[in-house]
Amino acid sequence: MIRIHSTQRQRGVSLLEMMIAMAISLIVSLAMVLLMSNTLSTGTDTIGMARLGTDLRAALQIMTRDVRRANYHGNYAKCFGNWQCRTTLDNGSGDTSAYIKAITVGTSQAAGDCFFYWFDRDSDGDVTDDDDAGAFRRTVVGGRGVLQMTTTRNTTPSCNSGNYWVDITDSDLIDVTAFTVSRTNDPLNLSTTTNELSFVDTVINGAVNQNVEKVAISITGQLVRNNQITRTVNDIIRVRNDFYTAAP
Repeated sequence: MIRIHSTQRQRGVSLLEMMIAMAISLIVSLAMVLLMSNTLSTGTDTIGMARLGTDLRAALQIMTRDVRRANYHGNYAKCFGNWQCRTTLDNGSGDTSAYIKAITVGTSQAAGDCFFYWFDRDSDGDVTDDDDAGAFRRTVVGGRGVLQMTTTRNTTPSCNSGNYWVDITDSDLIDVTAFTVSRTNDPLNLSTTTNELSFVDTVINGAVNQNVEKVAISITGQLVRNNQITRTVNDIIRVRNDFYTAAP
């Protein structure tokens, strides 16, 4: 049997080579950890932004659906073709003019972040009972802005007080930093020129005005856990129930 002996001796890895290899491995591992951390952080921010946008849009949708019904009265069908009968509809006092009117904006903690309106919520022809005033406002709870609403008043709601307000945003998750209500096309007051949304049409020359109501709403909020994530939602709401007044 012929045995072949290698004339070359096999060498191991030197200490220096091992240290270089370990350093390269650590750099690669660190890069992977940083990449994964950044991916997870981006994913968390994306989820947070989606949650913020969804909650703000949900609050805006609640407002939109309720405000559209402002100035509704259960007996209005009796007034078809006779606008003057509005002043004699039964509301407990015989005159709806104190209730069926323009939406009131302001008179709150800050101008433009509270508004209220009236409508015959239960369609009983009486807008003086316990459920016919609607209102929304922004207030501060625990240092965080929150949107609130009320639908249980039969008198003018107070924008600055009262235990009848109900949260429609969660102050543990969202800080509502701005809430603006306006009857102009420029709810953020970016322009010096007033452009009215609400307007009055004369439908019977010299006798009757048709009042068309629109309100622009802007809501800005941020996440409580990360105030760098902010979102703004806007809408222009057209009140579906126009009201009529005698022409001046």
